[in-house]
Amino acid sequence: LLFSCKNGLIIQTNPYILKTNRGKYAGNIYMRDTHNDPLKSIKQFEEEWNKRLISTFNCEDVVFEAGNWIDFHLDEVIEKRKVAEFWLDVLCIPTKKNIAVLANKIIKHEQQVDFLEDQLFSLTLESRKITKILAKTKNDFHHLKNILDKEVNSKDLKIELELLKGELEELIASF
Repeated sequence: LLFSCKNGLIIQTNPYILKTNRGKYAGNIYMRDTHNDPLKSIKQFEEEWNKRLISTFNCEDVVFEAGNWIDFHLDEVIEKRKVAEFWLDVLCIPTKKNIAVLANKIIKHEQQVDFLEDQLFSLTLESRKITKILAKTKNDFHHLKNILDKEVNSKDLKIELELLKGELEELIASF
């Protein structure tokens, strides 16, 4: 790769030339002798590369060319996508958009099913409560019926009813 900018700095990098031995050239950057401290030499090497990369790529020409390349690449991607969609339509194969629409519909229907399941669950709980209340009411009615049956069938009541009947007949006869 070869780049040039307004400041006149030219960097040429070749991954096959890079050497990391102390005191040797790494690309076109000379690594200084740091008294056998590999950490310092790596940091120094990194700082020098960062400075050169920033000065190289921080110029209008490189940014402009990179923008042009990205625009060209996007145009190619869009054109290839249109061709792929055309052939997918011709072959009756669903496109990415079709699958996305279908996935959204599935998600929507799953949400509706979840909502209906929640409603069914709450209705089931309410139904169980109502069933318990009805069973209790039924038991209460049976209990009251038994009490009334005992009262009706009791001998004291029959005697009392006959006395009342006799008194009623006397009252009717007196009028």
